[in-house]
Amino acid sequence: MLGDEPDNLPLLEHALHELWLRRQGPLLTFGTYRAIGGIRGAIAERARHAYRSLPPAQQGAARRLLVSLVTPGEGREDTRARIPMPDDPDEREVIRRFSAKENRLLVTDTDPRRQPTVEVSHEALIRNWKELREWVDEIRGLLRIRVRIRTDMARWKEHKRPASLLLQSGLPLAEARRLLEKHEHIVIDDLRPYIQTSLKRDTRRWRGTFAVLAFGFLSIAAIAVYFYELQSSEAQARAAAEQAQAEAAREADRATAELRRAVETDGRRLTQIAGRYLQSGRPHQAIMVAREAFGPLKEDLPFQERPMRAHRPVMHGRSSGSTLARTARRSRPMPPILSTTTSL
Repeated sequence: MLGDEPDNLPLLEHALHELWLRRQGPLLTFGTYRAIGGIRGAIAERARHAYRSLPPAQQGAARRLLVSLVTPGEGREDTRARIPMPDDPDEREVIRRFSAKENRLLVTDTDPRRQPTVEVSHEALIRNWKELREWVDEIRGLLRIRVRIRTDMARWKEHKRPASLLLQSGLPLAEARRLLEKHEHIVIDDLRPYIQTSLKRDTRRWRGTFAVLAFGFLSIAAIAVYFYELQSSEAQARAAAEQAQAEAAREADRATAELRRAVETDGRRLTQIAGRYLQSGRPHQAIMVAREAFGPLKEDLPFQERPMRAHRPVMHGRSSGSTLARTARRSRPMPPILSTTTSL
């Protein structure tokens, strides 16, 4: 009994066709019926025979084509899929052979835009050809990706191809790239333009993003360099100023030391001269020499650097100090007499 399943009539058609091709004279034998696998095995036997009759190069094309004519079921059985006529010559030759009158495994047609298409003639082929089911299971993930991308592409075309409906970055484009890389396992001629357009748009967007980030980074780097150089210049200026101040301080210290040595040397010498004047009975000249020893030259020294008193001359007699003081009060200003030192 065939039952009421919708695929039984196509299965019977292929079974009778196989029996007729293998008839023994006018007889259709039960042995032949068993050899072809009965009602359900006849279509698979026909497909298997057509596949094995292909050259090795075309067998790979046939496998790629046949799995592309299957839509993987999500919680249900796999169904047939209609695809545009492929561009590959080997795949077209497979279509010609499988759709020939003696096989009738594939059928060709045109879509609403008058583009040629191809699909499996009966879904019974998908369910009953063991090898085809195994091939589909091997790339079931790719087939599901293809279904999702075909759905996105249909929506993109329906809305007049806006850029917003292209494949987005992330998982959609990653899956599309995987589909392109595995093109030897599945026919994606109809999806390739949509995928490539999406990839180009994503590349342009990333280039724009990279350009913005690069500009921002260069701007930050330029600002950082500017402030670094500014700080370096200020640090160098401060260092130069500090060095100049230190050098000026050292010069002042050297000048002060030289002046102090000169004052001390002249003071001792003039004090000695003043003492000689007093000893020789010339107190007026002694006072003038003493004034020269404590004259304007000493005013240039810091207070702590000034000698508190000149060396007091050693004098003989009790009244020498008082005599010098009284004489100094009576004396009037006179020009310096340093030259008198030469006459002593």
